[in-house]
Amino acid sequence: MRRRLNSFLLNRILGGGLKRRSNEQYIPRPEDFIPAPPKPKNAFNEWPKPGMGHIGFIFLALMIPALLHGESSSRLGASGEMVFKQQEYWRLFTALFAHADILHLSHNALTFLFFSWILRGYFGNLAFPLLSVLLGIISNLVTINFYEPKTNLIGASGMIYGMVALWLVLYINFDRNSTLPQRVVRSLGFSLLILFPQSYEPRTSYLAHGVGFLSGLLGGVIVIPLMRQTAPVVINQAAMDASSEKSNDNKLIH
Repeated sequence: MRRRLNSFLLNRILGGGLKRRSNEQYIPRPEDFIPAPPKPKNAFNEWPKPGMGHIGFIFLALMIPALLHGESSSRLGASGEMVFKQQEYWRLFTALFAHADILHLSHNALTFLFFSWILRGYFGNLAFPLLSVLLGIISNLVTINFYEPKTNLIGASGMIYGMVALWLVLYINFDRNSTLPQRVVRSLGFSLLILFPQSYEPRTSYLAHGVGFLSGLLGGVIVIPLMRQTAPVVINQAAMDASSEKSNDNKLIH
């Protein structure tokens, strides 16, 4: 009986209180007009300097003469026979500069220039050109193992897919503007938008694309500790954090 009485009184009190509050007109308070605190500074909020992309243009400039020169495929391309039997390992590198035609080069050029710019601008020479070129060489090496010995592999697509994957790993790890799930979802959507083929081309090595992308993911995870010490974006972020902490220490609370 006592429990029922207590429950009845509690419901009446709460119900009445809610009913009265719903009928009251809300009067704004001074603190309602205080502006929201600014978002924390993040090194990714600013684009890299345009000059950070000049090495990408140098690489592209080296691809054009290879395209204009006749028989660039046989001169610079990589195949299992030439690399493994004839031990011409340099072809794993030169194949990155050879393209079938101007359309092939144009498909790769814009993506290559953009990611060479942001990788070097945010993460330094380790990300591009050093690691990016290494990813391209690894992509060529793995890919020719799955083709006939005389199949000639040319193009920078494997390297470019590796560069995109490398960027995604580093972005997810170092960006502080959003939560981890948000970064992952954005990265997946971005990858599908940039990398998913719009049409099927029989001459295109989609295997090289996949190998390059997986190599970029693995390479990105491996170099994260090095990036903490050498990447400009990480160093800048640390300086921002230190400055923010110092300014907070100087504030007076009353």
